Amino acid sequence: MPKPTYSNEKYFKQCTGCGQVKEIEKFGAARKTKFNMGKNSRCKECIRQGGIKNRILLSKIVKPDMQNEKIICSRCGITKSSTEFSELKASKTGLSNRCKQCHSKLNKIQYYKHTWDMTLEDLDQMKKEQNFKCACCGQEAELVIDHNHETGLIRKLLCNLCNNAIGYIHDDPNTALKIVDYLQKHAWAADPKSEGKKCLNYKRASKSGKTRYQAYQLE
Repeated sequence: MPKPTYSNEKYFKQCTGCGQVKEIEKFGAARKTKFNMGKNSRCKECIRQGGIKNRILLSKIVKPDMQNEKIICSRCGITKSSTEFSELKASKTGLSNRCKQCHSKLNKIQYYKHTWDMTLEDLDQMKKEQNFKCACCGQEAELVIDHNHETGLIRKLLCNLCNNAIGYIHDDPNTALKIVDYLQKHAWAADPKSEGKKCLNYKRASKSGKTRYQAYQLE
């Protein structure tokens, strides 16, 4: 591999792709060694041209018509319609060898394993223990994992609204108490008969006539 040189405080390097000696700024970043100065062996232009050539070659490959074909999923082993598989230009058939359902499940498995060190079975067990309800508001909803942002310890499963609310107040119980006190003091605003200036674009109640949260009533 050609060693980098310098002249007048400017560093130069020879590209292994086109063979030309260019300024070091013409090369993209790479893992630094004592030979490459933290730059790729090929210049940015050669890498860009190589990507264009690969895309052209892929576009010229004639893919078989798989529109009405039946394909066996390599993960679940079930024969499914080609519409159940995502497109993959790099494959011979132009489709992934895993069905969309298996692909989605695999992504979930990897996410919970690498992010939370949990399996899908562990998550299902937590949902059953909470009766599939948010541990904060008690509503049935899609649940997400709540954790302490200082220690990383997992607490419970919450709905998105409660999880976001806790995040916005930075897990501070004192702020939560102040919010409760504020809402109780201004419970009059939940009464439709109350007078005062209104937001012109406020959200109305759902078609059922029920809102997610009921108004606080002072004792």
